[in-house]
Amino acid sequence: MYLLRRCSRLLLIATLAAFAFFLYTNRAGVDNRGPGISVKEPLLEISVEDPEEALLEGVTASDPTDGDVTDSVEVENISTFYSDKKRLVTYVAFDSDGHVARATRELHYSDYESPRFFLEEPLQYLPGSVNLKVSARDCLDGDITSAIKLVSDDVITTDQPGSYKATFQVANSAGDVSSLPVTIEILDKSMQGAPSIHLSTYLDYVPLGSAFDPYAYVESVMIGNREYRVVPGEGNYNRNDVDRDEEIVVGTEMVPVRNPVNTSEPGTYRVTYSITIDRGHTDVVTSSASLYIVVR
Repeated sequence: MYLLRRCSRLLLIATLAAFAFFLYTNRAGVDNRGPGISVKEPLLEISVEDPEEALLEGVTASDPTDGDVTDSVEVENISTFYSDKKRLVTYVAFDSDGHVARATRELHYSDYESPRFFLEEPLQYLPGSVNLKVSARDCLDGDITSAIKLVSDDVITTDQPGSYKATFQVANSAGDVSSLPVTIEILDKSMQGAPSIHLSTYLDYVPLGSAFDPYAYVESVMIGNREYRVVPGEGNYNRNDVDRDEEIVVGTEMVPVRNPVNTSEPGTYRVTYSITIDRGHTDVVTSSASLYIVVR
């Protein structure tokens, strides 16, 4: 019984204290009401090129005491991507008494693309000379090369000739991860000075359903210390007449290609070009070059 009376007294004291605080704040003119945020559209669609101010489009705020406080509205946070490449934007607004209000809405980019990789050179190296010149750019973050990771189940031994499967991975600030499966080739030392095939790029992105011509990427071949233009057909190259005055060209028949690209199926494809040169005295050497095509 004593405990019950004690609890009743404590409850009465707490109620009286709360009522007294209410009377005090009303008499003192203290505003306990925060601002309210109004969002015109629940889904905001903008371009990745739009300025940050576009995120505030259609967002207003008002306060019972201060009136219009739209100028106080800020973007507090933008989530990473979730379903259908949408993000959630959180807004905050303030009044003169320091009260804070929050509201959210979905964000969708009309022209978003996942991060892209760029290969400056072929992924072929003589032992001990590996220098992976790969970069990445993103439509939201710009240059994200420093975020690239190389993942491989193989132990890549840079002084041991062989082909090593690996994957480049990179993520942007929105949590979107791009991956590029590649093959890193460590060549035998005997391949130094072997003919080489030069491409305009070693990685390209092509749209679904588009036409694809592998020879459109072949710029030239280097045989010995001389560079030769590549033309359709047979060409007129002969190892015994390199001193002729007329232009000597290499035909595409000398540069066969293995082309698995299917532009109707998204994915990463490896196109392989090769060239075989008879240097005399039973010295026959075959070189190759790889082009990675990402269909998306």
